[in-house]
Amino acid sequence: MTGSGKGSVIWSAIRAMLPALSTGTAQVWAIDPKRMELSYGRPLFAAYADTGEAALELLERAVATMHDRAARYAGTRRGHTPSVDDPFIVVVVDEVAFLTAYHPDRDVRRRAENALATLTSQGRSVGLAVLAALQDPRKEVLNLRNLFPDKIALRLDEASQVDMVLGEGARERGANAHLIDPDMPGVAFVRLEGSPAPVRVRAAYVSDGDIDHMTATHTASATPATPATPAGSAASGDTAPLATLAGSGNVASGTADLADSATSTAPADVATPGDTGADQGGQ
Repeated sequence: MTGSGKGSVIWSAIRAMLPALSTGTAQVWAIDPKRMELSYGRPLFAAYADTGEAALELLERAVATMHDRAARYAGTRRGHTPSVDDPFIVVVVDEVAFLTAYHPDRDVRRRAENALATLTSQGRSVGLAVLAALQDPRKEVLNLRNLFPDKIALRLDEASQVDMVLGEGARERGANAHLIDPDMPGVAFVRLEGSPAPVRVRAAYVSDGDIDHMTATHTASATPATPATPAGSAASGDTAPLATLAGSGNVASGTADLADSATSTAPADVATPGDTGADQGGQ
């Protein structure tokens, strides 16, 4: 939902990664169809796309990176340790529904959905996570929500949308995201993997000045290596999901519907318990 605070959730996660971005042990690959949210901090990103075709190329490059790492790790290790050579990569997708439901090219929609499914089902063990945000949580808009183990629901339009975003029984457990005050942007309910109880939080507000400071003092990590052949429409595997999906009346997250993923990068300043977070803007 517009004005719910989605931007602050996304930018808080990015801000929390700055130390790792500076050392090159983490990267953010950003997809920004509106060209109004993430473009403001573009120097922070190792890869950036703002059209459907460019976004698809970025996603398939991420899938190719994932497969390359899996091939190198096979038989030698069972997990990922971030390094300059193999940084932890967070693919941040604002308005993910543009790729999965609204793009006019059916092939782009199909391949983007396949790439997202692959990353969210196989990426965690090799150091790739997805943080996705959207405003419309309906299944036909994003049918991959079950691949996002952590979910964030900002202010929603209807009571029925709460369980769509956070999972069955969330509203009965007190996640009344449809009752969040419009004058309290950034307030949300979070449901993490393995925990049935949603928690009410408030995301810290990240102003334009904050982003200016971030981009002035940090540079993007090394540009990711481009695979010889993009991974096309890879099918999703059956390994543990990594991500964060955010579908909430506003965010789908790598952290669950909105933003923090199971391998999440959104620490303490992404959200704070209760409603006493920093003043929010109209993001």
